[in-house]
Amino acid sequence: MSGQKAGVAEVICVCSWSDASTWEKGAPYILRNIAAERYKLLVPDGEVTDFRRISPDVFEVIPESRYVATIAKCLDECIPAGRTRRKGWYLQQFIKMAAVLAAGRDETVLIWDADTVPLKPLDFVDPAGRIRYYKGVEHHLPYFSLIEKLLGLDKTINFSFIAQCFALRGRWLAELCDEIERKYGVPWYEAIIAQIDFSHDSGFSEYETMGTYIARRHPDEISFYDGPWWRYGNRLVGDIDLLTERKARSLSCSYDFISFEKWERRHRSLWLRKLIARVFPG
Repeated sequence: MSGQKAGVAEVICVCSWSDASTWEKGAPYILRNIAAERYKLLVPDGEVTDFRRISPDVFEVIPESRYVATIAKCLDECIPAGRTRRKGWYLQQFIKMAAVLAAGRDETVLIWDADTVPLKPLDFVDPAGRIRYYKGVEHHLPYFSLIEKLLGLDKTINFSFIAQCFALRGRWLAELCDEIERKYGVPWYEAIIAQIDFSHDSGFSEYETMGTYIARRHPDEISFYDGPWWRYGNRLVGDIDLLTERKARSLSCSYDFISFEKWERRHRSLWLRKLIARVFPG
């Protein structure tokens, strides 16, 4: 670990306009609670101006094509016609990976999900200098089937790396991509896309793939943290717009961070409409 920079050099977030209200509310919390040298927000090219308007000035708002124009074309060629609605979901994962590679091998980078609000100061490097990972509970078999096919690695930990955030050394991802390219003889993203089983809505997880690789190749350089976090912020708070400073302080006694995901907002909206229909029939 000698010569390795301490702390997080760069925070990378990826967002689109459908999450703009959550981003506008949550971005100041990111600046307040996650210390870094640089903050970057990657968005669709046509939304750069709008995101610059609603984002704190310290965030560099970058068009996503800077990182993934070629990857997007590869996805277009490979994803079946019946699954094109999932292209954006897959693409945002490759955007994160490409941005980490661009940050450089010597940097420590934190990928932070743009729909997630940190409620208290967070540290992703433990006192021993190891990268710290929060734990998730998800276990989606297609993710690990791909990892086994791609890298020959199986799951060795009893939790998920899908926890709304993911810190890593740039060199770890560079090593992963180099290993993939040596094995398949094509760019890393082409090899990954070729292995995705698109019959599943969700056939690839960048967090599970990188986490599995890092846990196997660099186990002594990482640690795991049982800090509490909550995925269903819309159910907990009601809506991101209802998150006041007072409410955030109260929630910080129970959680390190909470998320406000689009699918949950849709689910809650449907539930409310059904409830109103029952209370006020006709």
